[in-house]
Amino acid sequence: MTVFSWYMKRQWLDLEPGIEAVNIHYTWTPPGILPDWIQHRETRLMERNALIREGMGGTTVVDDQLVNVEVRERPATAPANARVKVIKLPTRIWDPRLNGWAENYLFHHYFEVYQNGRVWTTDLYTEEIVSRDIEYVDWIGNVVGVCAHWSVFDFDATQYVPSETQEFIDRFGEDNEFRSFKLYHYPDRDHFTRQKATMMREIPLPHRWRSKVWGPRRAQVIQGWHVEFLDELPPPGQPPRPREEWTGYTTFTL
Repeated sequence: MTVFSWYMKRQWLDLEPGIEAVNIHYTWTPPGILPDWIQHRETRLMERNALIREGMGGTTVVDDQLVNVEVRERPATAPANARVKVIKLPTRIWDPRLNGWAENYLFHHYFEVYQNGRVWTTDLYTEEIVSRDIEYVDWIGNVVGVCAHWSVFDFDATQYVPSETQEFIDRFGEDNEFRSFKLYHYPDRDHFTRQKATMMREIPLPHRWRSKVWGPRRAQVIQGWHVEFLDELPPPGQPPRPREEWTGYTTFTL
């Protein structure tokens, strides 16, 4: 099973003078299991004056690679004394007790602080990571693509998640070449749009485009939709003329 990732911003505030550097150490475990730092540990340097790279309507950490996408950099949303890092976490982890994959798990982290020539560490913090199903409902039948556009806490770790209808998967297959997430690497976008629209018209209404969001329990999520509409199928030989909307922005608590 493919394990995808999502992004979350972490922040440290310099509340005392003499702090030269701060690292965040983190890992994840199934619920009820303590972290084994020898077995697995991720370490990232918390950044002063951190920059966020934006592209495709979303944001990623500045050192991530975005292919064939126009991007811009901007300062992270943070106080002047903040150190920031956007970290990548899995959408599910292996739970040996279940002999299967679990979307709810524990995120463990602590900070390592270099201050006035000495090194000290904070207490260990543990947060429960949970997921939530979201959906965009098309009652008309003119939607050919939907992406959930969301972020935890604020818009410094915004991400795209292509959505799909379960009925499309059931009818055309899990590996169909016109699955929504394949659009961004498809060599002929016009062909993709025409074929996807034709296939969606075979599925009874309403079309429920489903996706998921992840984050710490009780965290605020900001979420909206990037929707592509095709109101009419063009005659053969003519390119489709889709239109796009950014819509449905809301906030909710996980």
